[in-house]
Amino acid sequence: MKKEWYMVDDLMNDFELNGKTKEEVMSLLGAPSETEYFKEENNMVYYLGYERGLVSIDSEWLV
Repeated sequence: MKKEWYMVDDLMNDFELNGKTKEEVMSLLGAPSETEYFKEENNMVYYLGYERGLVSIDSEWLV
């Protein structure tokens, strides 16, 4: 399993991201991914890699 999967699981268990400023989120995660996916105002998007499971046909994202 990729390290990013473990990292995002730990992050979601240990930190509350809702209500944090963009600067606070970036201090935890770094700069968001450059992508057109999930492009909405105030979204920060992070690419995590291929989805988990036996058949990985999609990608996982943290939005």
